[in-house]
Amino acid sequence: MKKLLEIALEQAQRGVQ
Repeated sequence: MKKLLEIALEQAQRGVQ
């Protein structure tokens, strides 16, 4: 589950960039 959250956070950060 933690990995999913980490991946989601990374993807969100990339989307913002």
